[in-house]
Amino acid sequence: MVRRTLALALGAGLLLGACPAVAATPSGAIDTSSKASVRDAWNTRMAPNLDVESGWTGSTDDCTPGHPSDAAQQATLESVNFVRAMAGLDPVGFSGKLNRQAQAAALIMDANDALSHDPPSDWKCWTQTGHDAAGHSNIALTSGEMHAGQSVQLYMDDPGPGNHAAGHRRWVLNPYVDTMGNGLTAQANSLYVFGPTDDRNTNPAWVAWPTRGWFPGPLEPGGRWSLSSGDAAADFSHATVVVKRGTTTKTRLKVTRFTPEVGYGQPTLVFQVAGVRATGTYTVVVRDIRGGGPARHRYVVRLFTP
Repeated sequence: MVRRTLALALGAGLLLGACPAVAATPSGAIDTSSKASVRDAWNTRMAPNLDVESGWTGSTDDCTPGHPSDAAQQATLESVNFVRAMAGLDPVGFSGKLNRQAQAAALIMDANDALSHDPPSDWKCWTQTGHDAAGHSNIALTSGEMHAGQSVQLYMDDPGPGNHAAGHRRWVLNPYVDTMGNGLTAQANSLYVFGPTDDRNTNPAWVAWPTRGWFPGPLEPGGRWSLSSGDAAADFSHATVVVKRGTTTKTRLKVTRFTPEVGYGQPTLVFQVAGVRATGTYTVVVRDIRGGGPARHRYVVRLFTP
């Protein structure tokens, strides 16, 4: 069984090898009201990326950061922009500078088979650049080969008891971020999520995950669902959520609501839904939202096999 672990992001000068910039992929918002559009996007813009190997040129033996293949960088960026497009968000690009910094962080995690946003200086392959990047990145580690799109899916799933805030997901879906960086080794990833921002970016009133409308079953995050508000004043601390499965005859599902945590992008309610199937229609109703905007939001998720 492949072990996968994650750590959350918290709020120069070393030559790391060639980590070129990658321009934002042409990925406008995906029409989630169209099953065909979502299926086509999944099969062309996400599914192929899950099998793209890192192509890493570095080594933990002599602490050579190296770099992932161009194909792996492009696949990672396409995966990031696919999930953002599903949520109606603008695409991002990768910068060469942030890629180099993220690569130094990924090397540290791989070399020590551990994750930290504040790696101590006695860790193997430690550098100041990698240390600093670790504090500005989503970081992930796997016991098997880390494929390009796999790291993005892992951040979007946000599994485990330490990730009830779904912070990785929320940073990937930060509407205002304009540029990220990506570091990838054989077993580790560092996605630099605290890059430049642009307040002119599209900021939807609501961003749900899974998103409303048609949604690929393979991307369903193990029941860890979330709803974010585009209103910075929104307060989910008193919110309640009900999820029902079905169309004509609806079955109410058990929902575990997690205490909302601030500091990870937009105001967000995260909740665990029991009994989610890979296909089916789910109606979500969130009530008692305070502080800004509507007090109630209802949406329907249609999981399907693409």
